[in-house]
Amino acid sequence: MQDQYLVSVDQAAKWGVSLLTKCNLNAEQAAIVVKGLISSNLRGVDTHGLVMIRHYARRFTTITTRPIEIVKETETTCLVDAGDNYGILASTIAMNKAIEKAERYGCGVSSVRNSNHFGAAAYYALMAAEKGMLGISTTNAGSRIPPWGGKEAFLGNNPIAIALPGDEYPVILDMALSVVAYQKIVTYAREGWPLPEGWAYDSAGEPTTNHQAALDGMLTPLGGYKGAGLSVMLDLICGAISQNGFADHVLSIDMYDKPRHVGHFFIAVNISNFLPLDVLKSLIAAYSRKFHVIPRKDGVDRLYLPGEIEYEKYKERSKNGFPLSRAAVEQLNEVSDEFGIARLVSVDPIGS
Repeated sequence: MQDQYLVSVDQAAKWGVSLLTKCNLNAEQAAIVVKGLISSNLRGVDTHGLVMIRHYARRFTTITTRPIEIVKETETTCLVDAGDNYGILASTIAMNKAIEKAERYGCGVSSVRNSNHFGAAAYYALMAAEKGMLGISTTNAGSRIPPWGGKEAFLGNNPIAIALPGDEYPVILDMALSVVAYQKIVTYAREGWPLPEGWAYDSAGEPTTNHQAALDGMLTPLGGYKGAGLSVMLDLICGAISQNGFADHVLSIDMYDKPRHVGHFFIAVNISNFLPLDVLKSLIAAYSRKFHVIPRKDGVDRLYLPGEIEYEKYKERSKNGFPLSRAAVEQLNEVSDEFGIARLVSVDPIGS
């Protein structure tokens, strides 16, 4: 059997909606969630793509949710209570609110509490960039990183994304605060790939390259004390402003029977309040030209602006579909069987 399967956007979307309509969503809501996941696959960030839907399906047929509610709002701010609902749904509402406020007042800020996994932070920052705005998105997460010098996980691997509209494509930085995201270690374990040194600690705080020890242990903070410090600040922003709670209050993604208490934070800034959008794009284009002719080290064929590699992936995969490994397909097909829907891809039965 082949090791990878090419899945079209339409194929993935129909399958995802079919699954999530069995998991307490209507078709419109399911389409919003699936679009958020597939966007990660299209940008080449497969760790946060369709494979995450199995967690969603199992969580939202186990836990009791409440309607998403806007609990406090001003001209420029919005506080959203997700009601333990789908993080992508609550976050889409929150970022759209921030964008609407930025269109009218120049800046919009939304805070979300009582939420769940929201996919990739880039998705929401790009929502603003596509409207000609500066977009910033972040979320807190469960304790996976020790404080600098500590031996116990306390900090979340809290990602942040910052996006600006560019001339040809948005310039966007989307990064977690560990050397690699936890889901990347999950992927390496699932695929049986060797785990590089420097990615993780075991539960005693010692460096490890063992998959299970890493999954049971902690992540290495990006940039040492700087990454750990940034994690603290993002945890405070996502947890305190919304009165949501901090990383040590956020439960693991695979604990399906209790609320996770994830908090998010979104900012949209209307560029046209500072300068015409076409002027900004021309400035970024000039910056890009200078950036790409900087002398390169031996063996480096090209320099990439943040988001450039993902944009190229997006162009290719939007047209041709995106690959899923055999192991990923088998996991998704297992969920198909569990919920009684047609399999995403026809492969040999699991365990055959």
